Amino acid sequence: MTRQRLPFEAGEARWAFGCAFPAVIAVLCATAGTVLEIRLIMWGRGSCAGGLGSGEMLAELAGGVFWSLGRILLFPVVSVCSAVLSLPVLMLARTWPIKGSIGLELVVLVLVVAISFAGPVALAVHDYNAIGACALPSFLR
Repeated sequence: MTRQRLPFEAGEARWAFGCAFPAVIAVLCATAGTVLEIRLIMWGRGSCAGGLGSGEMLAELAGGVFWSLGRILLFPVVSVCSAVLSLPVLMLARTWPIKGSIGLELVVLVLVVAISFAGPVALAVHDYNAIGACALPSFLR
């Protein structure tokens, strides 16, 4: 009786899941992260505007629209670049000392997730800090 070979081994399925994980994170950050960041920054700019006149408010709105368009283009690029930078770390999971050890593979996967989220989170924190402390909630001032 001959043993049939499956189209893939169990280790290959874990590898495919690991490679898909940064791609899913990049898509999630590129879509939901962009919308969330724009919403938070616009809320912060609105609370900082205070008593602006109608002309100044219109200029602030136009500046916000151009800033938002820039973030719609930049945020997905940062998300994809961060996910691509996490892939060499994922290659560590295929090396000899780590391959086959579930615990070490999980550590590498956590590291990959952290690197994948690092770029978009850093961009959002930078943008939030750039609008100044007036947008921070009162308990954080």
